[in-house]
Amino acid sequence: MAETDPELTAQWDEKKNGVLRPTEFSRESTRKVWWKGPCGHSWRDGIFRRAVEHRGCIHCEQEFWELLPQLMILYYAGQRGLKVQRGASEAIGMDLDAYIPELGLAFLFPRGHSQRMRREVMVKTYLCQRQEIICQVIPPLNPLETCAAIRRGFSKVHLFIHTDISEDIAVVKLAYQRRRNTADSQQHQKKS
Repeated sequence: MAETDPELTAQWDEKKNGVLRPTEFSRESTRKVWWKGPCGHSWRDGIFRRAVEHRGCIHCEQEFWELLPQLMILYYAGQRGLKVQRGASEAIGMDLDAYIPELGLAFLFPRGHSQRMRREVMVKTYLCQRQEIICQVIPPLNPLETCAAIRRGFSKVHLFIHTDISEDIAVVKLAYQRRRNTADSQQHQKKS
């Protein structure tokens, strides 16, 4: 593995792996070892999954999927030169997860299924209606369904998106990873 995947060898967490060395394993090994990514996270994952399946940091991956709804709205709106306000409270007096003033379109991402959360969504939806803001509620869904629900929100204001959802997610993920790596590099430089 040390010869075939030198970029991964650089992420080998020598401290946590103890006596294990990357020279002892091939890229097809299913052995789980410790990695330390450029993001600063440390995690345990299989060599094959990292070298062959190109899996990255599991912590950054989880963060990406949690941010996906907001990132997709920013992506679709940005393609059309529209500004997205996050946490905007001016429109209805309560925070909206994403609001596009030019379209009069708001998105809500309820987290959890508590009665309090359901009431909050109902109130925000009602207040949006009173302000003539179209409100799209995006419940926790798988990534493809989330993007489809976001597109339905845009279609309510006659903005139709006809691109491949999987490709859109891949583009957004790549941009997220680049920004994440740039931010992490800048933080490491400040510490030095």
